Amino acid sequence: MFHSMVSLVNHTKGHSTDLCGVCGTHFDSEENFKLHLKTHINGKVCDVCGKCFDSQGNLEMHMRTHTGEKLFLCSECGKSFNCRYNLMRHIRTHTGEKPYLCNTCGRSFSDHA
Repeated sequence: MFHSMVSLVNHTKGHSTDLCGVCGTHFDSEENFKLHLKTHINGKVCDVCGKCFDSQGNLEMHMRTHTGEKLFLCSECGKSFNCRYNLMRHIRTHTGEKPYLCNTCGRSFSDHA
């Protein structure tokens, strides 16, 4: 048991960098793990699922996944989205825009992932 979240996070730093001792999230690098630990210190944690966030805005956007709230509407087809990024990605299905270019083969893609 620890007296504060900061004490627990500091203790966790001494353990394996691929697993957060606070929430159990796995990480692929020490850098990502260190960034994640700051989310525990800042206290931006979802009350529904326990997921941690680095800002209040990101937590608020995440909460829409639980409430079903979709504030961003496509003017072309009427489909709605819970964040602006997803709307912008969707709009490319209408425009055919493919802004992501592969430097190896030259093909272009509508999404970066």
